[in-house]
Amino acid sequence: MRKFCRRCGQSLVEAEVFARPWWKKLLPTRGPKAVAIDAKKQYGSSKRPDVKHAMRKSYRIGRLVVVSATLVAALAYAVFPPLRTALNGRVSAEKNRVETFAHPTYVLVHPVSVVANIQVAGYPGPLAVDGYTNTYWLAPWNPAREPTLTLTFGRKVSLKKMIFHSGADPNFAAYDRPAVMRLVFSNGEAGSYMPQDTIKPQTLTLTHVDGVTSVEFQVTGVYPGKSGSDVAISEIELFVLQL
Repeated sequence: MRKFCRRCGQSLVEAEVFARPWWKKLLPTRGPKAVAIDAKKQYGSSKRPDVKHAMRKSYRIGRLVVVSATLVAALAYAVFPPLRTALNGRVSAEKNRVETFAHPTYVLVHPVSVVANIQVAGYPGPLAVDGYTNTYWLAPWNPAREPTLTLTFGRKVSLKKMIFHSGADPNFAAYDRPAVMRLVFSNGEAGSYMPQDTIKPQTLTLTHVDGVTSVEFQVTGVYPGKSGSDVAISEIELFVLQL
């Protein structure tokens, strides 16, 4: 039995005894208050999982892993010179590769042998690849015997572009100029190209010309000149992609 009031703390010795009403004695008495165990907490909730909570938790864990890995990599880069050298070399190589793709650089390739099947005396085939545009290869034009010029390289090359100088400079209109040229490559590929009838240099893109050791130029059609029936080519420049 309590001896002090649980509200004010005063002694209950002289307190008035509260008589329980007679009618409350007829009511059933309650035992100690029982708290039911939450079965859902004990055995797991039957509700759907909290996806947002799981995603936030995964994000925090992933962020921690990324930050930790970055710090470890930065520390290793700073204190381990071989790793730093290797990474710098890899980054430089990738940078060069991207720059090459975005801004390709082409290098002129020179043949080691030039052979024409026919030519006019004083205007041999090698003059078409001598590096000068005021000299030219001149060959009799006859559909029954098309002029051909074969260039051979000292190694396998992958040709990408060609700069073509048509006709004879300064007598451009005097001789025939190639209107159709068929190029046959040593790798079995071939293609026809139709240069414009202009004295200006023309840049033509070459495709499927990888790993070739020679190319044969066949003049299969011409723009007619004012005198005679000879066809002229001032210069042929072939380029490979610089790696």
